[in-house]
Amino acid sequence: LLWIEKAKNEITPEQPAFAGLALHEIPLRMLRGESEAANELINELVRHHGRNEQVMRALQGLFVQLGILNPDGTPTAVVTQQQNKSVNVADVQPAASKLWVPD
Repeated sequence: LLWIEKAKNEITPEQPAFAGLALHEIPLRMLRGESEAANELINELVRHHGRNEQVMRALQGLFVQLGILNPDGTPTAVVTQQQNKSVNVADVQPAASKLWVPD
């Protein structure tokens, strides 16, 4: 996160490099339990790059990896169950990995 912050200090949010940095930072913030920071970053990304189809596709792909969206763009069962609780997207925990590795 330190290197991402240093790089972000060298650019403006409107620059394309910001989108790439933000897409790397969002899951790190979520893993650290910093849902508010992740949510603000998502909002800033959408605000400055919401018309960029590649960035929005990458953000959707990130949400699929994190178990927030299905590949078709619909909310996953976890998000659907929590909709009545007015949950931020950044509050949803990533889906457990189904990859098994030996001890």
